[in-house]
Amino acid sequence: MPLISAAMGISFLIFEKKNRKHSLNTAIFSLIYFFVSLKIIQFFNSGSYDHWPYVELGNSPLEVIQFIFLHPISTALLAFDNPKKLEMWILILFSGGFLAIFQPKYFLIILPILAQKFFSNDPIHWGSEYHYAVEFAPPIVIGAFLTLNKFHKTFFRISGAGLLLMANLYILLHVHFYDGETLSRIFYKDHYVRENRNEISEAIQSVQNARSVSAQSAFVPHLTNQEIYLFPRVEKSEYILLILNDRNNWPLNTENVNLAYQKLLSSTEYSEIFHKNSVVVFEKN
Repeated sequence: MPLISAAMGISFLIFEKKNRKHSLNTAIFSLIYFFVSLKIIQFFNSGSYDHWPYVELGNSPLEVIQFIFLHPISTALLAFDNPKKLEMWILILFSGGFLAIFQPKYFLIILPILAQKFFSNDPIHWGSEYHYAVEFAPPIVIGAFLTLNKFHKTFFRISGAGLLLMANLYILLHVHFYDGETLSRIFYKDHYVRENRNEISEAIQSVQNARSVSAQSAFVPHLTNQEIYLFPRVEKSEYILLILNDRNNWPLNTENVNLAYQKLLSSTEYSEIFHKNSVVVFEKN
């Protein structure tokens, strides 16, 4: 969001001459906020940022900027190097993005959104199945209709709006979006009931005096250890907590969790000290 806000400030700095001071302040403070917030997160996370998906460009914002300037062609090609990315490009353009191009004030705001989506090395960011494309909606809608409004004849404006509406209805009916079925579980009692609830509590109690723990996401909010890592990040954790066949294994899937479990079993670094009802605890040797 800070980068989108910075792009908005730069855009208005160029195209809104009456508000240049405010636009410049918006761009500067947004960039400052972006870098400071990263540093704060790293400070409280042992100097690292766990959700950096742009490793093909670099391991930090400064490395990314350097790579973009030194390798502009390679950077641009990254946005088109996968069929799923190409499908998303078609959706963006077909839904009105091609009209937003003619509104540079709003198209500039789209650029950081495009970058954060298509330069990521996580396929989940590329498509339309989740919420990672929602930021496109405001600038595309505003830019598209401002472009249509440039037509002098009412017939062309109404016809263009009608075609745009039909294109988006077609996308809505033929493209799979996240239907919220998983999220809807929160409205049912069963979502808050676990068969292995007692075993989970027992596992948490067994590591409460440890300094560092690596655990799956279901454990993390309930831990009070000094250093907590989201599995599969382990670092030098004294304990590892897993729930096999859990319904939420993010950022892994069930198959990867089971593979990690088998790898830990054969490891000489950790030993299994607890295994009840799919709840597992490993201790560092």
